[in-house]
Amino acid sequence: MEAQESNTASSVCIIPARAGSKRILGKNIKLFADKPLLGWTIEAAVASKLFSKIIVSTDSPEIAAIARSFGAQVPFLRPAELADDHATTDQVIFHALDWLRAKGEEPSYVCNAYCSPFCTPELLASCLATLMKAPGAGMALTVHEQTTRRFLTSSRGDSSIFFEHPKTILTRSQDSPTAYADAGLCSWVRVPAYRKAGGLLACECIVPFLVPQLTTIDINTPAEWNEAEDLFAFRQFQRRNRAKSASKSQEAEATVEEG
Repeated sequence: MEAQESNTASSVCIIPARAGSKRILGKNIKLFADKPLLGWTIEAAVASKLFSKIIVSTDSPEIAAIARSFGAQVPFLRPAELADDHATTDQVIFHALDWLRAKGEEPSYVCNAYCSPFCTPELLASCLATLMKAPGAGMALTVHEQTTRRFLTSSRGDSSIFFEHPKTILTRSQDSPTAYADAGLCSWVRVPAYRKAGGLLACECIVPFLVPQLTTIDINTPAEWNEAEDLFAFRQFQRRNRAKSASKSQEAEATVEEG
């Protein structure tokens, strides 16, 4: 893993995990491959050895207990006004940062890590390394390259749909600028720049950490949960096959050396 430049003593991981998920009930502690979804992200953060603190921000005592069992800290319960459907990620992060500041701690870097089985120690470290290589950037974000350029929406309130960006209607996809979509895995921010900007997307310079589109799924609906389970099982199968191939290669090399 990279990011040796970082001062791990001043890096904190914040994992938002409220109880009120509507589309997937109990999403953050629902079992995914026999482990609570939250547990995958906490284990990745612990294994990365990047953080002085791994804080789960939740409004639920049940989620707090599960988070602690996987090695995270839950030093506070999030107030109700920051746990409803309208609470933003920025509000959650600033709440945790302000709590730390009140305790005399102000990290230099914060990682906002989402509950996902595709969040790995290597991904966390590589995303940080992307930020460290861009001194003028305030934030690094895991993204997919977005192949769709023409988005339609139905926000008028009736049954019709319309192009969200009319100027792109006649533009060929190969002539369009590269577009990205949030991969829903993690972001890293420089805290001074983040506080100055007042929010994640307000940071003056965001650098992308590109995640291949077929290696992760941002889980928000039951259908995406099922797709994620299939993808995760396939990736585990690939890992086992690679491990077997590596073992066979080592055995073959040992046989040649003995001969």
